[in-house]
Amino acid sequence: MSNKKRIEDKNRILRYLLRKGSLCNTYKVAREVGMERFDVLEILNELAKEDKVKLMHGSIKAVTKELSQEEIVKTKSEVEELKERMEKLEK
Repeated sequence: MSNKKRIEDKNRILRYLLRKGSLCNTYKVAREVGMERFDVLEILNELAKEDKVKLMHGSIKAVTKELSQEEIVKTKSEVEELKERMEKLEK
């Protein structure tokens, strides 16, 4: 029974994050979903391990296809920038 409740809580948090669509504070998420912050943090850590949310210094963002693509583009540009730096240092 508690496992079913945990899944429902995970889904409720994910739905809130997807509906909100922007960075959310962990305190605000706990207040909005009507749960204790400690419980929310435990669930968020589980969701982060499942790559469903991204935790960033007290804020959370639901991982969507768009966010994943933004991260890939960001990583590619960072790699290109590092390559350019290396080339300049070698010269």
